[in-house]
Amino acid sequence: MANYLPVEIRDEARKGLQSSDILHRLRAQSAELYAVLDRFDSSAIVGDYLDMRALRKSFERIVAGSNSPSLANEASRCLPAA
Repeated sequence: MANYLPVEIRDEARKGLQSSDILHRLRAQSAELYAVLDRFDSSAIVGDYLDMRALRKSFERIVAGSNSPSLANEASRCLPAA
């Protein structure tokens, strides 16, 4: 990932709650995340790595209030099997 991620993200070593509050944070930042999804949709490169339709569908379920434990698994399936 050296060519894709900024150093400060790639080399992050802090430990924490990881994603215990991820649904709350995603909902709180939904407007910004929809803008990111729109930008991603217009990128051919992103489309090579992510299933944008599946990612958007999962995000829309989160924003709608779903607390299903399977959402984390859904999000991971947005990555290609490669």
